[in-house]
Amino acid sequence: MNDADITDISDDIDKFKGIHVLANLQRALDEAGEIERIATLEMICFALDDLRQGAPQPYLFDLVDEALFWAGLAPTVELEAYLAAIDKRLGETAIHTKMRKRIVADMFAGMSERDQAGFLVWAAKKMEDGK
Repeated sequence: MNDADITDISDDIDKFKGIHVLANLQRALDEAGEIERIATLEMICFALDDLRQGAPQPYLFDLVDEALFWAGLAPTVELEAYLAAIDKRLGETAIHTKMRKRIVADMFAGMSERDQAGFLVWAAKKMEDGK
């Protein structure tokens, strides 16, 4: 057995530990009453907040590489919040229109064909509704 095999096995063990923790959490939430469930979920949110990586330092090397690094550390909810803030910020001036289009085009290209089709239907409906 080489080092790569050991790393793969320990990665698998970590994944199973994570699944086990989530299963125990789900069981505990299922057993909790509504008041306890809300309190428990609030504690989980506070704990996740503590796990956030914080604001990135000024970039030292390649801006895109550093942005990818920080995005890789951020939880999904944080990514969505930053993306929404970025969209609002880029919407403030006409000069940012090209940037917004590039971001939307890149996100669209990353979708499955099914999601792309659904998005186009949604966008066409929004255009018809004038929104």
